[in-house]
Amino acid sequence: MAATSKNKKNSRGFVLIAAMLAMAAIAVLAFFVSSFTVTENKISVTQSNSLKAYYLAESGIADGINRIKNDPTWKDGFENNPSWNHTYVKTDAFYPGSSYTINIANTGPATGIITATGNYVVGSKTSRRVVKAAVFKAMGGSNPLPEISFYNDGPLQLSRGNLTVLNGGIFSNDGMVFNVDANINIEGTTTAVGNINGVVIDCVDYVDKHCSPLPEPILMPSVSFDDPDDPNSLKARASQVYSEAQFEELLANNQDITLNGITYVTGDIFISGSRQLTINGALVADGSINLGVKNGDDAIVLTANSLSSTTPTGLFAKDSIVFNANSDIQINHGVIYTDGDFNVWVKAFVNITVEGGILCRGSNIDSNSYIQITLDPWAVGSALSSFEYSPIVTVDHWEEEY
Repeated sequence: MAATSKNKKNSRGFVLIAAMLAMAAIAVLAFFVSSFTVTENKISVTQSNSLKAYYLAESGIADGINRIKNDPTWKDGFENNPSWNHTYVKTDAFYPGSSYTINIANTGPATGIITATGNYVVGSKTSRRVVKAAVFKAMGGSNPLPEISFYNDGPLQLSRGNLTVLNGGIFSNDGMVFNVDANINIEGTTTAVGNINGVVIDCVDYVDKHCSPLPEPILMPSVSFDDPDDPNSLKARASQVYSEAQFEELLANNQDITLNGITYVTGDIFISGSRQLTINGALVADGSINLGVKNGDDAIVLTANSLSSTTPTGLFAKDSIVFNANSDIQINHGVIYTDGDFNVWVKAFVNITVEGGILCRGSNIDSNSYIQITLDPWAVGSALSSFEYSPIVTVDHWEEEY
């Protein structure tokens, strides 16, 4: 009996110890679960607050751009003071305890960096995000490129064909490549901020980054296509405005067409087949302008004539301009202007004659073509003079977290 009683006591003691250990384990587990839950909740709240701060900073960028466009004081400082620096604070922006700070620091006339800092405060904690955007307004005027017949904001590639430039030179903010199958005759100076490949660099007729002094970048002159706040935009001054489908129908129903004034197309322009198009003024697309189908049998004659000293003349595209057709293109006292690339791709022959100038982001000419550009400063100035400044363009954008 004594042994049995002792065994029962030992058994009870073991059960008690096991129960205490189990309770301790459960307590530890509960502690870790609770701690994990609290941590996850803190992370979730932090991420939510950080996201709100980011949206505040983005709103600050948008507010800054809007003020540069519409507030007379901001507009004047941005456009006319190369060292302009201004800070603005918006409190209680969207959420209780929220704010954003806008700082704009000019790096030149109509060129600057907008820094927007979003702050979201909860209790004693502040979530902060910073977003920056580099902005500029390209300037027009009487003629911002008095000695440049063929302007490229980006690279120029001449693979085949004949390029003759009279009364002026060629400029690129990037580099140029002239292949051996290309024939070039340039009266003015050929200048690239980067490299020029395919010719001997003499730092007189051909100037690139290996010359001294170094060539300076030149901002691309810009036009206002459809800025609703600009009464001098191309769309606001248009004699007729077509949708992309309406212009396609116009071409389908007319073999030969004459357009007077500024013809504005909201979309892309596709011109194909064998036809003659006369433009007394300007043909404008807020998309791209495409002549012909690549490797097709199109034969297009396109002539642009100056209508008056106050009406832009030539071809204007917000996107690219591409010549794919066997064509005869004649721009009389006007420009070929594209805020995208200028490309000439044809299997046979295209003749392009421009009395005025060509302005584009970059160009690639790979064609058995003959291109002659005769600089007409008055024509370039007439095409751009109505547009003192373009709408703001964001050229770089990034964010930093704090």
